[in-house]
Amino acid sequence: MKTAQTFRALDALRAPFLGAASAVALMGAAAPLSAETVVVANAMDIESTDPSREWSITSLMVLSTMYDTLTTYDTDGTTLMPLLAESWEVADSNTRFTFQLREDAVFSDGSPVEAKDVVFSLNRARNIGAAGFLYEGIAEMNAPDAKTIEIVLSEGNIEFPALLASSISGILNSDVVIENGGTTDASTDQAEGWLVNNSAGSGPFELESFDPNNALILARNENYWGDAPEFDRMVMQNVQSPTAQALMLETGDADIALSLDAASADSISNPDVVVTKSQGADTIYMVLAPGAPDAGGQLKPEVREALVSAIDFQAIIDDLADGAGRIQPSLIPLDYPGGSGLETPVRDVEKARSLLADAGFDGGVDLTATFIEEVAFGINQNLLLQKVQQNLAEADIRLTLNPVSEPIMEEMRAEGTAPISIFGWGPDYAGVVPYVTAMGLYEGTWVAETAALTQAEEAFVPETPELLTAALAADEAEFLNLMTQISELTIDKNIIVPLINPDVIRATSSRVEGFSCQYIYNCRFSSISLN
Repeated sequence: MKTAQTFRALDALRAPFLGAASAVALMGAAAPLSAETVVVANAMDIESTDPSREWSITSLMVLSTMYDTLTTYDTDGTTLMPLLAESWEVADSNTRFTFQLREDAVFSDGSPVEAKDVVFSLNRARNIGAAGFLYEGIAEMNAPDAKTIEIVLSEGNIEFPALLASSISGILNSDVVIENGGTTDASTDQAEGWLVNNSAGSGPFELESFDPNNALILARNENYWGDAPEFDRMVMQNVQSPTAQALMLETGDADIALSLDAASADSISNPDVVVTKSQGADTIYMVLAPGAPDAGGQLKPEVREALVSAIDFQAIIDDLADGAGRIQPSLIPLDYPGGSGLETPVRDVEKARSLLADAGFDGGVDLTATFIEEVAFGINQNLLLQKVQQNLAEADIRLTLNPVSEPIMEEMRAEGTAPISIFGWGPDYAGVVPYVTAMGLYEGTWVAETAALTQAEEAFVPETPELLTAALAADEAEFLNLMTQISELTIDKNIIVPLINPDVIRATSSRVEGFSCQYIYNCRFSSISLN
């Protein structure tokens, strides 16, 4: 579970290079561009179009266009709104949720969306999906009538409606899926083979065809119950190279590019291409492991504080992301409860040297940073650590860089043997729970294992689970207060250190209007109009 979460956001950048020429050649009927087709260039990482099973950046972007969810977000990405559920009520300290379905919502075959479909879909996501653990808190689901769903959680969760806005909570036509081998049991479900060639949702598009190596093609759902898309088809083309995506926009072979980096965006000179840089929730973190054997007992609290004090976070953003990014103080992203209003770290090399001296290291320290040589969220991890290495050297912290393969990195993380490591993390949905349960400093979390905290118990924040449980059962004001406490307690330990929160860089041709893509990856393709 932890490995899937941690590396999901990086997988899109590991596939073989697909150059612009081959990308255009693969476009087939989608080129030249027409008034009926929108062409999207993206570094696809999707392997299945079964919403219960697939869990990737691309799936979060596109499956919600085929499978409507109970809730959704406004174009600002922060305001939760009704979708299939026209309303909901919350009771008993955020443990009981009652959703009322819209009367007019129908699936693509014209049949009504009913409570039985919601129960089936969420049970299937919980029992067979890669993200099934996100639904473990569901204790009971009932459908007292065709338009009412009652969900009881084992513990309070103020963020539960936010989880239901993610594409992994997409609602399937249960009758159609069951007819094609679907069940809610992982040992008997056989519907994926059908769902990679067909769709059974109530969204504005239907699946036309899918080839994970080349393209995903969607056709307008002619029975859509909401505002119908103005165009007939959308072709998402697998183009792994940001440079190739930029070239396709320059030459008019694509309408939208979804995975650009700062360099490729800056290379675009066509005045008919509009580049947008917006705040994102993807972050590259550094983990300091005081319990790692190879740390040699050097990562004491004073040394960890010295290391953070020596890093020039703004220079990292300026040099590696062309200024397109933000300094993130906490494990929780800036736009989430508990992630904002915190003190921003400021570089102070003299303070770093003084802290080292106080810890008994007048001559400095020697440490090793282990990493995978790859690009995450548009940031080259080798160049990132070179920048950190240069910063630390000025404070007599001598950093050796140790690039390794992914299997070795995973093994070292599991065993807590890397004194320093880095990783990229993107949101599973617009909520703080996945961040705290993975990166919180208490026994059993992924970061606690990576940092070998059982060998350095001073770095634990053991009250975190109790604070999180209380926060999720509270009202919004107390939720914010308690999540801020968790952030502040975690920051003080200097174990999980966010290095850069890069902006999301996308570009569109001038003929595209009305497109938005929230920082939790839910993209509004259906709202596009073409000039």
